[in-house]
Amino acid sequence: MNIRKQMLNWTDAVLQWVPVARLRYDSRMFLRIMRVASWRNGFAVMRKLGDVRDGVCARYGNVLGNLVLAIAGLLNGCRYCGVGHLYAANLYYFQSTGKLLPIDERQTHQLQCMPFEELNDYIRDSLSDSEFAEMSRVMQRVLHLRLGNRPETAEDHEIEHVIDVWNFVNECTIPFGYDAKIEHLGPALSDPVPLDVIRRYQQARERTRK
Repeated sequence: MNIRKQMLNWTDAVLQWVPVARLRYDSRMFLRIMRVASWRNGFAVMRKLGDVRDGVCARYGNVLGNLVLAIAGLLNGCRYCGVGHLYAANLYYFQSTGKLLPIDERQTHQLQCMPFEELNDYIRDSLSDSEFAEMSRVMQRVLHLRLGNRPETAEDHEIEHVIDVWNFVNECTIPFGYDAKIEHLGPALSDPVPLDVIRRYQQARERTRK
């Protein structure tokens, strides 16, 4: 095996191991970005994605920030981002409250298959409790902008930027995310969540699925 191939294999191993070890999620998207954009440009893309993710989570917090990312991913047809960020939002919410969000990450494919108005109604109805008023408001803005409506506020422009960036990610995630089994996809976490919290969340969620 030549030195270049050895280095690529070693780099692949590191890129796969570090996110799994620290954040508990599958890193294949990063590897795909490297293949599509080249190593040099790939790291620039990853930094950009990280900046967008960090920006939206700084504005809204990890729960609502990941919901924004999840809906942006879900609407562009990719299970990887839709599932990963919805799973992350659920974990952060469970970690802070001990409760479950009304929308289960396993519903991602079902939601993707809904007509837009039906999806809009479903999200609004799921987040109808007063506790979720801010989540519902922001989700309505995401859906409104995803339909192509003009941004009206600085917040709208930030959401539109998230939508634009996640549309680009399709090129890298659809090849392995579109047909992936949802139960095999992990959370796209920005901050680590302890394994015992993940296990307790999974147990609590499974009880609601039965």
